[in-house]
Parts: sequence; C-alpha cells; structure tokens
Amino acid sequence: MPPATLACLDSIRNLMVDPVAPRTSSSVPPELPAEQRELFRRVLTILNACEIPHAIAGAFALQQHTGIWHPTKDLDLSLTHESVETALHCLKEDGFVCEVVDPVWLAKAYRGDFFVDLISGMSNGVIPVSRSWIERAYSGSVVGIPARVLAPEELLASKLFVTRRERFDGADTAHIILARSGQLGLAAPAGNSRRALATVVVGTNVFCLCLPRTP
Repeated sequence: MPPATLACLDSIRNLMVDPVAPRTSSSVPPELPAEQRELFRRVLTILNACEIPHAIAGAFALQQHTGIWHPTKDLDLSLTHESVETALHCLKEDGFVCEVVDPVWLAKAYRGDFFVDLISGMSNGVIPVSRSWIERAYSGSVVGIPARVLAPEELLASKLFVTRRERFDGADTAHIILARSGQLGLAAPAGNSRRALATVVVGTNVFCLCLPRTP
C-alpha cells in the first residue's frame, strides 16, 4: 500500500470520534412533497411485506451516518441483482410503473412525478451489491418506516466511483470517514483483495486531501 495512504489511515484511526454520539450538522431535512414522501413510505412497506432484502443508500443513508442532509429527488435502495426482478414484480402489482434502466446496476419504479432507484451495483460494474451488504446494514427508520441502512463501508464503496464533473461525491466520502472513523473496516465491502485495496486507497486519500490537518 502506498506510504501516503498508510499515513492517512493512521490519521483516521487517531480521530477517535465517539461511535455512538448522535450525528448532527447545521443542514436541515429536505421538505419532501406529501406525494413523494408517501411514495417512499409505500415502496418500503411493499418491500418489507414481500420480504425482499434491501438497504437504504444515498442521501438518507448519508444523513444517518453523518447528520448531513442533502436535497434529494429520489430514494436509493440497494439490493442484490437476484432480488431486483421480485422487487419490480411486487411494485408493479401495486400499480407502480417500473423499468430496468441498465441491467448492470439500475432499475426504477415510478408513481406520478416521483420515483425510487433500485441499485444492484456500481454503474461501472466493478462492485456488485452482495447479500453481505444487506446483512451488515444498520437498523434505522426512513420516512417513518423501519428500514436497514447501508453500513458506512458499503456507503463509501457506493460513492467512490461518483467522480464526474457534474457530480463528485468526494465530500460525502470525507464526511463518512470523519463521522465513523472509529468503526470503519475499510476492506469490508470490496469482496476480494484488489477491490479492498482500491477502496482503502481511494477513500482514505480523498479524505486526507479534503481534511489534511485533521488531528
């Protein structure tokens, strides 16, 4: 592993952020339209009733781990590729309009002007969502419905490849590491040694570039 990454890992381990302290920030929850909130609640209720393993990702997971709210247009759900077809069937039975946008990683369910994303991997195909992502997820609540939320390692993995000019999740990566530094096992989500190494190198280097003076 590169020396700079090893030094960065040491700085992360030394942060000693209280792992059970509430995550707070100056951001405020987004004002979701009533129809959008009800759609999110309905989707989670259906997936729970159909016993489809899934975990919350995206803006709601980020808030659970960091206290930071982002404006959001949708609800991101992580589930295995094998679960997508069953999830879409259950949602269609309830009247949702569903489509597979990209069989590698993304399906959507719509009702009116709002939608949810069903995500089964990274868009580049490098890291798929595995059953362990769901098993390791944290218990929580989203829009008033009991839900499991991606563990910080998997949430990091979901953001490492979002590096486009119009969308860069580096700040989210740094905040997740800062908030959960005492709990992170950075190799957990990758599934093999090369992917684990990439997760550690990219995530920690982004963190130390953003916050180089963090004690």
